[in-house]
Amino acid sequence: MLKLSAGELGMNRPLWLKTERELVPLGGLGEHVATGQCLRGGKETPIQPANRTQVLHTERACGGVEKPCLFMHPPYAGGVGYAFAAYRLALPAGAKAALRCSIGKADGGDRGDGIAFKVAVVAADGKETLVAQRQWTEFAWGTLEADLSPWAGKEVTLKLIADVGPADDSSADWACWADLRLESLTPQLRTTLHERAVSLRRRPGPHAAKASLDELRKARRAVLHFEGIGLQNGPPYVSQALLNQVPLGDLPSAGGDERKGVWTGGQLPLPPAALAELKVWNTLAIRNPGRDNFAVRNFWVEFELSDGRKVSSEITTPAYRQPPAWPHGEGTGVPFERDIELEIVACGN
Repeated sequence: MLKLSAGELGMNRPLWLKTERELVPLGGLGEHVATGQCLRGGKETPIQPANRTQVLHTERACGGVEKPCLFMHPPYAGGVGYAFAAYRLALPAGAKAALRCSIGKADGGDRGDGIAFKVAVVAADGKETLVAQRQWTEFAWGTLEADLSPWAGKEVTLKLIADVGPADDSSADWACWADLRLESLTPQLRTTLHERAVSLRRRPGPHAAKASLDELRKARRAVLHFEGIGLQNGPPYVSQALLNQVPLGDLPSAGGDERKGVWTGGQLPLPPAALAELKVWNTLAIRNPGRDNFAVRNFWVEFELSDGRKVSSEITTPAYRQPPAWPHGEGTGVPFERDIELEIVACGN
């Protein structure tokens, strides 16, 4: 309660404090300082048109989902190698930072042997350290994360590298970097002040047992739970879920009762590919190409471990609805042109 007084005048105003664990934004990529290429066995040079190398900002679709991105194609004429873009930035001294982004192979063309996405840090003394890499063959978006905490408080150069695959096959190596951001390496406690009563975005799941992230990835069964109103599962109204860009399949019907505000539970098994990509902090996306009108909330994952124990993620409580003008659902309105996106925090170490 905030109390103000001035002589005989006074005012009482209720305020609410909310403290939650969140990934904290730490800024952008810094100053762009270079683009270039390197032929296999050679030295880095500026981009040579004769080698057909490309590095540019544009929009590309991966798996049918278009995003603004940094697009690269490694050199392929007169030799193969890698393309890169470099950024100079000062990492914060008081926080452990991570680079997180989406990576993808643009739609069309041959699958080939994929693209090697790499992130390197160049220190002030010129020492270059590879901090993340991922071989990517899918015409879809994936994720990449790089731990930058060893350079906290220092000025470094960050290099984003797109190399050809292990067989040096440059076919359709259309490399896309999107959603590039610096964040805290781990979730941090964050306190916010509100003028109205608020609820926590996350609450503990029903199973109190703890497990490591490795144990969760090796679970013999995992199921996504949620609640819905108006969600259908029949042509043309079929929506899909993706966890960390890995397709989970079609969401089941969760119709509830729109007029009475009754929510219905739904479940969707996680495939092995989604378990393999599991992180402590995960992104769930819901795609609604049929433009169904619905609302969803209370997402969590139940894990059945190899020893029979059951473990749950935290429950992500906020509600989301499509479209924003739909009168029967509560929560944040999301336009049809955008995916519904939310975080699910696994309870692994």
